[in-house]
Amino acid sequence: MRTLKHPQYTYLKDGSYYFSRSVPFDLRHLYLKPRIIQALMTQSLTRAKLDDCWFVIELKQIEIQHLIF
Repeated sequence: MRTLKHPQYTYLKDGSYYFSRSVPFDLRHLYLKPRIIQALMTQSLTRAKLDDCWFVIELKQIEIQHLIF
């Protein structure tokens, strides 16, 4: 029997996928909370994988903008 693995930093709650990741210690001063949790608004494992990748890319861009300004 093969079990499906959730994408990294995601979990399934009430049939929908969520992204959850701790903010690195050196960047916590830029955020209101020490953990980011975002509903990916999908029940599809394939879509959750893609949304997870995009969300991480968006977070990296935000971190870079904070470091520049």
